[in-house]
Amino acid sequence: MRGSPPVSRENALSDAPVGTAIRAIRQGARIPALTGVRAIAAFFIFFHHHPTSALVWGPLEIWWELHVGVTLFFVLSGFMITWRYDREDGTRGSFWRGYFVNRFARIYPLYFALVVPTMFLFHERSPLVWVLNLTVFSCFKSGIPQAWSLRVEECFYLAAPLLFLGWKRHPLVPLLAALAALVVLVPVAMLPATAGFLGPPRYLLLDTFFGRFFEFFVGAWLAKRVAATGTGDVARRFPLATLGGAAGIVATVAALAAIHSATRARYTYGLHHPAGIALNNVVLPVFIAAFYWGLVRERSLVRSLLSGRVADLLGRSSYAFYLIHFGFLRDVIVFRLVRLAGVAGATAEAWAAAFVKTPLGLFVVVNLLAILLYEAIESPANRILRRAFRAPPRAERAA
Repeated sequence: MRGSPPVSRENALSDAPVGTAIRAIRQGARIPALTGVRAIAAFFIFFHHHPTSALVWGPLEIWWELHVGVTLFFVLSGFMITWRYDREDGTRGSFWRGYFVNRFARIYPLYFALVVPTMFLFHERSPLVWVLNLTVFSCFKSGIPQAWSLRVEECFYLAAPLLFLGWKRHPLVPLLAALAALVVLVPVAMLPATAGFLGPPRYLLLDTFFGRFFEFFVGAWLAKRVAATGTGDVARRFPLATLGGAAGIVATVAALAAIHSATRARYTYGLHHPAGIALNNVVLPVFIAAFYWGLVRERSLVRSLLSGRVADLLGRSSYAFYLIHFGFLRDVIVFRLVRLAGVAGATAEAWAAAFVKTPLGLFVVVNLLAILLYEAIESPANRILRRAFRAPPRAERAA
């Protein structure tokens, strides 16, 4: 936080209660449980698109509102970008060069590898559609429909340096600036000419960076708080923040489902109701931040599970999982796999077809495909791009 003195590892340890198990956290260091939680966010979205009766609680269709996995991602993105890149040396050009190279390497190689064949399979010929899909700014006709959230992420990556700069003046500066921009854009979103780009207002609030900024801001605030404390596990044994945050997330999803149940004649999702927008964009991020705080600071079974090797692998492959879990490309891949099973005979093909038609069967198949894509394309491309475009060492530049 602005005005807070830096907390050294030694000071953090000396300020800790006696007898408390303390794990010093270096800002920018990897936090395993927050990799694992990416898988949870992606799985929420999967079951939002592939309903199961296990997620119908009486009159509440819980699966219908599991789009909240996107909010989990946005808060986490705000946390991780701030945690890794908010530095005192962040004014150097080489720092931001590395930042943008890392962001490009993280998002685009796998996206390109999937969206290009998708548009070829769709026989897409419009140059405008190609440009808008490849830049992830709009128009996912013939593309990957769930990639709308990448546009919001992309805008945050571009705005993050400004957020850090404004935060140095006062933590509320970036929030007030975003709110002012939103107020200006609401009447613009009412114009017919902005339909599908900024408008209508509900689209502005739910599908654009300006409407979702608070989620990133809460994640950034959490990163600042964790960096300021400089310590790991708190003294209490009961994981209050972890369980309280998780309960708040579940309660918010249930409330959105209740809104949907009561207003389905007028609104497609409970999220689309004004109260649903407020719950998703303002209330839910606070509960998510509490949950993430618990994963960083509290010992719990949840943290242990999300820090394990399986959760880590599923978290690292969650981006690939998100891109292929829904849409035309998934259908093509699954169809090819079923036909491949037919090599072993008609019975094997019928069994494979029946397996992928169930939500659980498709869930298993998509996870395996996502791990394969991560290991074969995403991770190697990430390493190659970072190595190719990294800034030369200072001594080499001076020479």
